[in-house]
Amino acid sequence: MADILLHQAPGIHLQSHDVFLGRPTAEPEAMVSALAAIRREGTCKVINLSLGIPEDRWDAPKWRTARQLLTREVLGCYRAGMVVVASAHNAHPILQSCPADNPAPLISVAKAAFDDGLRLEYRPGDTAEFRARETGYWGIAGSVSSSSSAAAHAAGLVCRLLGLERNLGPFEVKALLAWYAAGYGNA
Repeated sequence: MADILLHQAPGIHLQSHDVFLGRPTAEPEAMVSALAAIRREGTCKVINLSLGIPEDRWDAPKWRTARQLLTREVLGCYRAGMVVVASAHNAHPILQSCPADNPAPLISVAKAAFDDGLRLEYRPGDTAEFRARETGYWGIAGSVSSSSSAAAHAAGLVCRLLGLERNLGPFEVKALLAWYAAGYGNA
């Protein structure tokens, strides 16, 4: 997703945290740990979570606790002034994935078939608040449709906004994105 972020906002400084820990899928504890580390460091203003854990994987008791911790950590990032952008429901057209199912403290993004990487659509009350371009810029793999790519496009727009006014908080950023999306649709 770094290529999308750098394409959208070329002047940003990127940091990466390994939430896979050598496994094929992310475990919730790794996501919680990464978010906690980022929040404690306090050097990041935008967090792009281009992954989510599908709803059906949260049924086990171990995962319910992890979901509560993840939700709490996303809220902690919000309170610390960090904008969290999360991809929503790659695996299912209706159900959302966590943490994007908790849109109040973060920006939830799903994929849309947009040609323009700067296009954004706002859908309050939908399974994801925003829609963004579903493909990336990395050659043959760029044709792969994913909400992960859409989240990176939206995070890039957030970085652009913060490049104009660094002191915006997460609420102001989300409001400006909704305003931008409404204007884009009427242009």
